[in-house]
Amino acid sequence: MAALSSSTSCTFPGGGEFSFNIATDNVEVAQDVLKTVQVVGKAVVTLGALYFGYKLLKPVIESAVTRGLGGERDDQDVRGIRPGSLRVQLYCSTDQRFLEVLADYKSGRMKERLHKEFLQVGIKVKGLKMEIENMV
Repeated sequence: MAALSSSTSCTFPGGGEFSFNIATDNVEVAQDVLKTVQVVGKAVVTLGALYFGYKLLKPVIESAVTRGLGGERDDQDVRGIRPGSLRVQLYCSTDQRFLEVLADYKSGRMKERLHKEFLQVGIKVKGLKMEIENMV
C-alpha cells in the first residue's frame, strides 16, 4: 500500500558517490513505535511519512539507515535525508570503501542490513527493493 524510496550517494578519485533508490511495497509500524509518536493502533505508512511527520522518529530512522549502509565509519558519510520518501546520500572518501559498498549492494548484503535495521527499531518493511540510480 505505502511506498518507500531512498536515494543514497559514494566520488572518484579518492572515493565515490552512489545514488541508490530504495523502495518497498509497504511499511508496518510496531505498536510500541506507534505509542512513541502518539498514534493508536496498527498503521501502514511510508517510511518517508514517518521520518518527515514525526520528529521523534527521525533519529531512529537515521540510525537504522546509517547502520544499514555500513555504520559509522571514517571512510564514508551518510548525508542528509531529504523529502520525497527517503532520499539519502552516501559519500565514500576512499576507493576501497566505494568498492566495498558496491560489492555489498551487488551481493544483496546492503539490502539485508537495511531490512534488519528497520526491523530492529520496530519498522517492518515489505517488498524492499534497492537499485543504483547513479554512481559518480
